[in-house]
Amino acid sequence: MLKNIISSFVLLLCINSLISCASPELTPEFIAKTEGRYLLNADEFIQVSYVEKELQLNWGGLKNIQPLQMNTTDFYIKEINQKIVFDLQDTPISIHVLKKSEQDSITHIYKKIPASYKFAYEYLESGDYDGALNAYLTIQKKDSLSPIINENDWNNKGYSQLRKDSIQKAILYFKLNVALHPNSYNVYDSLGEAYLKNGDSALALTNYKMAVKLNPSLGSAKRIVKKLQ
Repeated sequence: MLKNIISSFVLLLCINSLISCASPELTPEFIAKTEGRYLLNADEFIQVSYVEKELQLNWGGLKNIQPLQMNTTDFYIKEINQKIVFDLQDTPISIHVLKKSEQDSITHIYKKIPASYKFAYEYLESGDYDGALNAYLTIQKKDSLSPIINENDWNNKGYSQLRKDSIQKAILYFKLNVALHPNSYNVYDSLGEAYLKNGDSALALTNYKMAVKLNPSLGSAKRIVKKLQ
């Protein structure tokens, strides 16, 4: 009798948590197909990996999440209180996030990206300025208000490098900011300062002149232009 009560209680727990008590073991084929990176947004990805055939996720700022397996394709992520489903029929394979109240209603779809895919920041980290610029311009074209291309953020990144005496990296950041925001006087003023600190008076003068052209009342830049001419 007691054994039956315990069994019923365990079964009830499994049903309430939407988790099968006998979830099938993930096959090597499923693991091979689903392992990899999925596009979360223009600057982030979901990392899908497996540890001893157990699913493990890095999802945004959440690291080493271990979702609860519900069946062969469905998992529950308690950290974000969401159910996800791997759609193996989709091309490319995708992760579907389902509504909490409606099992079949999809709220988000995240597509798997090829191993060769590079994010804009990855181009930048590898020193590929042209690749980074093209990637950031693509982001800007899709969403001109994306925080990834925010002018002030890039300006702050550049000055952070200047304070560390990483002048070449600062110049790189400021050049990207100029390319992304060519109508802003401030981006030229910052790039001019970096070139001046690098001892390149000619390029410093060019950028300070552009800053003054866009903002004729910029007294500090005017004084530097007068000094460099």
